[in-house]
Amino acid sequence: MPEQRHLRIMTILGSPRAEGNTAKALYWVEKQIETAGHTVDRAHIMDYTVSGCRECLGCKSGLEDLCAVKDDANGLFERMLAADIVVFASPLFCWGFPSQLKALVDRMMCMIDYPDGPSKVEGKALGLLLTAGGPEADNAEYLLRGFDAFVTFLRARQAGVLFLPFCTTPSALGEPARIRAEQFAQTLLHAAA
Repeated sequence: MPEQRHLRIMTILGSPRAEGNTAKALYWVEKQIETAGHTVDRAHIMDYTVSGCRECLGCKSGLEDLCAVKDDANGLFERMLAADIVVFASPLFCWGFPSQLKALVDRMMCMIDYPDGPSKVEGKALGLLLTAGGPEADNAEYLLRGFDAFVTFLRARQAGVLFLPFCTTPSALGEPARIRAEQFAQTLLHAAA
């Protein structure tokens, strides 16, 4: 039997709350990944300074390896590039990502020379864990469709999506949510195989 490859999974907690619903669900995913013998590298977006994209196109000048804006984003991008899988974990805010995570996602434009140039994340597995206080219908479809388009634009691969609706408080997330989070972890690991 071939030896299983050790994987490095970077998770990005995009919630403003370090101990909210999204953090709890992400913890279950990370624990399952670590139990399977892999490494988790978590970044909580609130611990970093990431300003919005300035559309300066410095990343397209050939003079910059990543983003021309000098804040914490490039360090996060380097960690993404070193990972086998990158998982964005986010609550749903006004049909999209919270502004803190949206700034990082926008800045990922530096990862690709579009329309037909190389992508630094071509083939990299990207996953999404999404929580919301309400239902999925008429609530999350814009973000879910946008994430698919984002993955396609970067020429990455979709590693899986977990959407947990009706999240009220972390303490109310029960056994069904934990089981789904652990199953999602397995989906992510299979995507990297």
